[in-house]
Formats: sequence, structure tokens, C-alpha cells
Amino acid sequence: MRRWVWLLVWMLPLWACAQNWESMLSSYEQSNLQKNRAWIAQRQSQGESARARVAVVAGAGVWNLGARCLVSALERSGTACQVLDPSNLPPLDKYEGLILPGGYAPVQYYALGSSGCQKVSEYTRQGGHVLGICAGGYLVSRTVRYQGVDYPYPLGLFDGAAEGPVAGLPVYPGYGPVKLSLTPAGQQLGLSGLEKRPFIYGSGPRFLGGTNSTVLLTYPDGSAAAISRPCGQGRLVVLGAHLECPPDLDEQAAPPVGCEQYVLKLLGL
Repeated sequence: MRRWVWLLVWMLPLWACAQNWESMLSSYEQSNLQKNRAWIAQRQSQGESARARVAVVAGAGVWNLGARCLVSALERSGTACQVLDPSNLPPLDKYEGLILPGGYAPVQYYALGSSGCQKVSEYTRQGGHVLGICAGGYLVSRTVRYQGVDYPYPLGLFDGAAEGPVAGLPVYPGYGPVKLSLTPAGQQLGLSGLEKRPFIYGSGPRFLGGTNSTVLLTYPDGSAAAISRPCGQGRLVVLGAHLECPPDLDEQAAPPVGCEQYVLKLLGL
């Protein structure tokens, strides 16, 4: 069933000029979008820092819990964040890092639109550091292979394929824990503590092929769960599972202790 939903969403541009594509989102995606917009408005009303180091995209297709956990974790470490609406991205060059959180990649793509995709691409290639988590990893890949069907994506910051779900792991809408293994490159980056932590997995990608890619973490089957690569003058890291969410996905729970240090290391900050 998920494959047909994906195909339907992928066809939205054929009539997007004539209809409001947001009205065609599922009730879940509509609810998620409203949560993200209310959250952005609340932060703006409270005087969100204009000197933020890290921008976190949160709009249509972005999992509100995951995005909120990322911001909460980073800000408790003293790293100021700004939460951005993908449909109206400001110039990104003032940020040291940009995070594209989990959720649903086709909807994230339509929310960004051609203008947003161009801004993300230019930011990265001109020296920005980008972290894509789960759906964010799909979003920045040249090819998405989901349940055996290939979908071309326009950003192509990772010039290989993001393939999911990984065999033997939970399939969305299910979620479950997964332990990832560290590579020597991951150890060198300072990610050693992640081997002791369960990640949350729900149909995230593994990363295949591509050029100049360094594998940082692997799934139990040995495939790449996280990679880094230079992208123009910038740097891209993609991760197929969630390190930022509480294990029981409690909406009121704090992010796992210490996860912020790993998010910063993945961003290269």
C-alpha cells in the first residue's frame, strides 16, 4: 500500500499548478504540517535567535517529533537553532549547519519546491554542512529505491542510491530499535559511543554507490547506514536511522542524553 501512496504523491506536480497540493495530503501529514507551523510561529513569537548556528527544516513532510528533538538536544548544548519553513527558505549562508530531518521524502520535496532545492544545493556546494536523517537522506540522494521501485530526485547531493526499507527491520508506519556498528572512519569522527545506543528505525535508507563516500555506520546486515562525502566546497552526511528520538517515541520525553554531541560531530561543528 505504501508504494501506491508514494506513486500518487510523486505525480502531484502534474496538477500542482491547478490545485493546492497540500490539500491532497493524508490526515496524518496534514496534522504533522499544522504542528510544525504552530511550532515555528511559537518560536518566532518568543524571539527565536537570529544568530543561530544551525537551521532545522520543519514543514510539510517533516516528522514533528524528530525535528523538535533535534532542536531541543542542540539547544540544551548551547547551540542556537532556527526552525525554517521549507516553502519560504531565507538565505542559508549565515548558518554553519543545515539539518533535513526525518518524515516523508516526497512531501518534503514538494514543500521545498524548485527554489528551495536550489537554495539547499547552492548552500552545500558553496561550503555548507548538511545532515539528512532518514527521509532527509532519501531527499538529498540522486536515486531513491523504495520497495524495489526507483524514483529520481532533483537534489542529488549524494550521487548514489538511497534504498529502503532495509530487510529485517521495521517498515513504516512501524518503528523499532536497531543497533548500528561503527566503521574506523566513524571512530575517527568521534562517534564511538553510538555503538552502545539503540537507534529508532522505520523504513529509513541504506546508501549504495556514489563517489567519494565514506561509510561511518553500518546496519546489522553490513550495509551503509551513514555516510559522509564532500559536496562542492561543502560536506554532506546522511543517516538512515534516528539517534535523536526517545526510545518509546514519547511526545513529551526529552531526547536521549548526549545525542547532541553526535549530531554536532555528524554536522562537523
